[in-house]
Amino acid sequence: MPVDENFHIVISYVDELPVSWLDEFQEDLKHHDLNVMVKSRPNSVFASLEWTLPTLVIAYLTKPYFDGFLKEAGKNHYQILKTGIGKLLKRLYGTNPEERSARYSMMFSIVVPIHAGQSLKFVFPEGVTHEEYNLITLEALNLIENYFITETVTIEKKSTTYLVWIPEKQTWEELDVNAAIIEAHDKQNKPKI
Repeated sequence: MPVDENFHIVISYVDELPVSWLDEFQEDLKHHDLNVMVKSRPNSVFASLEWTLPTLVIAYLTKPYFDGFLKEAGKNHYQILKTGIGKLLKRLYGTNPEERSARYSMMFSIVVPIHAGQSLKFVFPEGVTHEEYNLITLEALNLIENYFITETVTIEKKSTTYLVWIPEKQTWEELDVNAAIIEAHDKQNKPKI
């Protein structure tokens, strides 16, 4: 989805989701001088793998957010964004997130355009607590800051780099999409005994 860079954050949601679910998130961020756009999109399947499917809600954090706003507002603004995302996740997952069969969440993801035609997609895990989602969100924001502001993270040149949370290491790591496709295919075609 092309992102309008006149905004700091663009929230894209499937049109079957009640827009009222996003009102609090949008209002919280607008009170802190962020330009936020909320727009719907049709709910359709684009691929067969769960991490390449669009999630119900995608938060696009645009380059102007990092290049301009964040440098002026300071890192403490992450707390505001993390809190807003936390409230949104509670709305999407309910009070107690359920354990689902999917490994990766189909509810929420963060996408950050980094260069023309390139982006990072943070794929959240399923079935963790809200406290863990808060930690995961903060770590995603820290990684993004290290890319944009401190420039201590190098990203390979590909259209989308998928990052997944590794609980054992408490860090985001790049997903080897080709290996994951083979693994998913093998698992699907494994004979049942």
